[in-house]
Amino acid sequence: MFRILSVFIVVLTLFLASCRGGDSASPQGADGLPLSFAQLVYVDSSYAPPGSGFGMLKVDYSISYVEEEGEAVDVAKMINSEIIGYEFGDEYRSLSLSDAITKSVREDKDLYLSLWVDSTVCLVPDSDFHTINYEYEKKSEFVRGKGGVLCYESHDYIYTAGAHGVYGSWILNFDCATGRLLSYSDVFEPAKDAHVRQLIQLCLLAELKEKGVAGVESVQDLKEYGYMFEENLLPSTNVFRLGEDGVTFIYGIYSIAPYVMGETVVTVPYDMIEYCIKEDVQDILFR
Repeated sequence: MFRILSVFIVVLTLFLASCRGGDSASPQGADGLPLSFAQLVYVDSSYAPPGSGFGMLKVDYSISYVEEEGEAVDVAKMINSEIIGYEFGDEYRSLSLSDAITKSVREDKDLYLSLWVDSTVCLVPDSDFHTINYEYEKKSEFVRGKGGVLCYESHDYIYTAGAHGVYGSWILNFDCATGRLLSYSDVFEPAKDAHVRQLIQLCLLAELKEKGVAGVESVQDLKEYGYMFEENLLPSTNVFRLGEDGVTFIYGIYSIAPYVMGETVVTVPYDMIEYCIKEDVQDILFR
């Protein structure tokens, strides 16, 4: 993911339109948290001049972060470090968000330009005017999770002159009291992984039935409907939200279903999945 992000974010140096700090705001339902939230926004939509050999470059980059001030400064730094490491790579963790973007742009500018020029020339070798467009959009936000959990949600869209764009969602769950990142292995008992997958599958079947999809009541029915996975249970996914109503699992496009079916989003209520969650995390969720 880091490499994909790096390659596309470099357009900021070419047609950077603005860079501003957003207004501080608490995530939805997070009133009372000792944290202050804001955004850095980089937006541009530019067309290269005719005859330049370039198509349109569009960048819309809006990333949420925690302001590092006040009594919760150490927690804020931990959360921001995880966000920067996730979005850019571990070697960027010591940098501020704006510096991380600048460093990424500087290191990958030449690579991006060479890939772009090579692709346009290769696809239209006899023309000096190309309309191959590249778009990159990233938007993230904080959302209050269950109990003491804070969720960082990141959504990407990339178009690289193919048949269609590619998009995806990723979520980081934090203990908002300590800044600790709660990964899949931190949250769920290792011995209960098959149980978690079975619960996801049961809830997916129930949700399809609720949506009026007829005849989808088993693993075989799921596969006939269009889902693609080899085993009798859905695979695990590291993209999950410890939300207020349950644990929501997200499978990206192509991971278990065709592009046309989009992301698969399934919520398992806590009263079903609580026994699979480690005790220390239960303390955070139900504190």
